Formats: sequence, C-alpha cells, structure tokens
Amino acid sequence: MDFKVWIHRLVVLFTLWDGRVEAGCDVAITPASIIVKSGDPVRVTCSTNRKDFKTIGWNAPVSPVMKDKGGKAIWSVDNLTIRDAEVRCFLNLSAPPYHCEKKLHLFVYNLPEPTLELESGIHVNDTVNVTCSVKGQHPTNTTQRLLIPGLKLNLSSVNGKPVISNFKARKEHNGLKVICETHLHLPTATYQRNSSVTLNVSFPPVISPRLPVNPLITAGWSLESQLTCAADGNPRPNIRWFKDDKVVEPSKVMDWGDEGLYECVAENTHGRTRRSVAIVITHDYLPRIAGTSAVILVFVLIMVIIFYVIYYTKNKTGQYRIEDRKIMFTKQGVGLNGGTDHIVFTPLITL
Repeated sequence: MDFKVWIHRLVVLFTLWDGRVEAGCDVAITPASIIVKSGDPVRVTCSTNRKDFKTIGWNAPVSPVMKDKGGKAIWSVDNLTIRDAEVRCFLNLSAPPYHCEKKLHLFVYNLPEPTLELESGIHVNDTVNVTCSVKGQHPTNTTQRLLIPGLKLNLSSVNGKPVISNFKARKEHNGLKVICETHLHLPTATYQRNSSVTLNVSFPPVISPRLPVNPLITAGWSLESQLTCAADGNPRPNIRWFKDDKVVEPSKVMDWGDEGLYECVAENTHGRTRRSVAIVITHDYLPRIAGTSAVILVFVLIMVIIFYVIYYTKNKTGQYRIEDRKIMFTKQGVGLNGGTDHIVFTPLITL
C-alpha cells in the first residue's frame, strides 16, 4: 500500500480519536450558538449539502438525536440541565477527510437566587447585620447590590461575592425596605433578580404630639371629641385614660363634676409611657343664645302676621257706624244718605 495512503489513514484515525476536526467540515448548525436557561428545551439542526456523506449525527451527552435521511440530524432535548456540555455535529464521508466534526456553541446558565440574611427580633438600639448573597448562579460573573433607600445605603460586589453591612437600629428604621439585587451578565443580555424584606424594629410607646397642660373641655361633649392622646410604638400600643387610678372611657360625656387630673397611658410589650393633664370644664353658651334668639324671632314673626291680617281685613270690608248715616223716611220706605239708598219695609199685618 502506498505510503501516502497510510499517512492519510493515520491522520483520520487521529482525527477520530481527537474529535475536534472542524476546519473544512461541510456542515451547517442552525442555530450556530444557543444561550439557554437550565431546564429549558433545546432543538438544533445539523445539515450538509455533500452527496458523498455516509452518516450525519450528533455527539452529545444528552439524547435523543433524531436523524434525517435527507442530510439532516436534529438534536432535541426537553429539559437541558447539563452545564458546559460538549455537543458536536459529525459527518462521515466516503472520501477525504472521511470524518469531520463541528462544535455547537452552547451556553447553559442558571438565574441567580438573591438571598437576604437579616436578624429577627430587632429592638431599638440593636446592631443589625445584613448580608446580601447569591446562590445557584452559573456562571459566577454576577454583581450584587445591597440597598436600603431610607438609610441611603448602596453597596455592591462582583463575581458572586456577598455584600455585608451593619447599622444601629432606630425607631425611624421600622418599616424601611432592605433590597438584595443581583445582576447576571451574559453575552447577549443581563438578567436582574431582587429579594427584599421590611425592617421590623420594636420600640416602646412614644406619645405624640404632646398633650396641652390645662385643656378646656366643654360640658356635654365626650372626652375623645375634644382631647386626643396618640402614641407611636411597635407593637402598636394600647392607649387608655385614667382618673384617680380608674379607667375613663374616651366616649364619656363630660360635666362639671369631671374636672381634675387625668392621665393618658400608652403601653406595649416593650414599655409604658404616661402623660398627665389637668382638665377644666366649661359651658358652651352659644347654643342657648342661639335657641333663645330663634324663639324671639318666631314670636315676632307671628305677631307681624297677626297685625297684617287684621289690617288687611279692615281695609277690605270697611267699618260703618250708625251715627254716620242720614236716615230719611219716605213713602217708599226709609232712605239712607240723602235718599240715594232705600230700604223697603213690607208690613207684617195688612188691615
């Protein structure tokens, strides 16, 4: 056998063993590169236009591979979870180079899972340690950011390293949002995921605003309608009024005998706060004045109506007196006012 033929066959054998012959391999991979999230499906087609091929297929750690007699081979996976998989389309020919392969550019990634580590049971003046980390990401070229907008805190790290911070808890921090933000940088896109928690800082009650020293309470009105005792605290405090160590309901209607020293007490599981006020009872005379004025106005209106009716009736019907009439007797009867009016008398008895 010719020496050159032996050399060529040795090259082919080496190629088959190495598995990396790509130059001059007349195959087309569609799509040529894939970026896929772990667990998603994949479908890739390898085809050739050569007529002298014997077989076409895929070398892949995950099957199945569907072959097509028309010069196509399809690699289809419903759930791809293998990272850094070596996937190659191969072509066996009846003429040199007899065998060739072409690699699929495959990138499998996992979305990062941002995690916030925050202490529970935070009390005012405690030192709070916060950690923003990421787990399960692939690749590891992620950027982490720890954000607390209410504290103007914005820290970051790269390559999957956690971000750690601490601060002293204050009652104003209660309800602030803590955010752990991570960015995964891929060749074609950047994916962002967030995780957040709300700070729960416990603190004893604080009565606010301050109560007046000597508030004036109008008799006939309830206590809560004229004097408010409010308190801030976590957990939410219970607020009660006391007088002489006895509970006073806020809905109580106040009277003269209710003057005295009152105490507002706000209490929760972390403490108790109290404020004292000396309440003075006053009377509101405005409603009485308004009521009396209304009665007088109605009386005057009625009298005006009565006088008007009397006056109107007098002018409409007239008023006559007997001495104002001139009476004249005639044969026809009695004449009034010079004879212009006559009254005819009919005798009751005829003789």
